[in-house]
Amino acid sequence: MDLSEEMKFKRAVALHSQGEPAQAALLYAEILRTYPGHPDALHLLGVSQTQLGDAQAGVDWIARSLAVDPHQPVAIANQGNALLALNKPAEALAAYDSALDLWPDYPLAIYGRGNALSALGRPAQALSSFDRALVLTPNFLEAINGRGRELCKLKRYAESLAAYDRAIELSPQRPQAHLGRGSALLALKVYGEATRSIDRAL
Repeated sequence: MDLSEEMKFKRAVALHSQGEPAQAALLYAEILRTYPGHPDALHLLGVSQTQLGDAQAGVDWIARSLAVDPHQPVAIANQGNALLALNKPAEALAAYDSALDLWPDYPLAIYGRGNALSALGRPAQALSSFDRALVLTPNFLEAINGRGRELCKLKRYAESLAAYDRAIELSPQRPQAHLGRGSALLALKVYGEATRSIDRAL
């Protein structure tokens, strides 16, 4: 890749990291017109397409990246994310497991695995994955929320409430945590506080 294309790629990654997947996707596509086998541009175009609501395109672009270089645990995990968005949790789980074969301590793949197990109706195993992710990254907010959700499914309501309280401590404006907290409080029959948590979420 020449210097101008390298600078364009860095610009695309910067835009992507700033929450601008549509602008980043345009630059990834420009790069691929010149370098159609660029694995990182293929992978990140797939990620951006998933974020923009076209998860099937995300799967397809990431598959093209993996055809060029199959040893990309981050790309494989992101393919799992796209598959989960397509409501294919069994395929997503297989992708996360493949990513973890290459990088056993990759927290995002472990977290994704927990989401896939949750979607498959396996809350105890999902909880184990979230716990493992939190050992590696203790303030991983999404994993803390996931932990609260699975504990609630397992009727461990006091532990679920503690998980949501921790999530709110880290991010007070996160509506999912307030809603989950409300659900745990309803199960514990603390109705007034549950209503306040649900109102806060709304």
